[in-house]
Amino acid sequence: MDSTTQETLEDAGIGAANVLAWFANHFEGILVGVLTMIYFWYKIKKERNNAEKARIEKQFMQSQFEEWEETKTTIEDLKDKLNK
Repeated sequence: MDSTTQETLEDAGIGAANVLAWFANHFEGILVGVLTMIYFWYKIKKERNNAEKARIEKQFMQSQFEEWEETKTTIEDLKDKLNK
């Protein structure tokens, strides 16, 4: 192996060691950042689910109210017919 190849391999080894050292030194910050992103993603997802549930409940309650109004009108009509 000639000296240029040897130097290149040593430089690559030093570069890899530097990258590993950088990750080791910044691991806590990277971990906190990733966990924070996961937390906010979960929180946003939960809020969207709650909003969707509220929308569905509102639609259901509206349909129940409309159904009740129709029934109420029918009962009032029947009472009017009986009173005539």
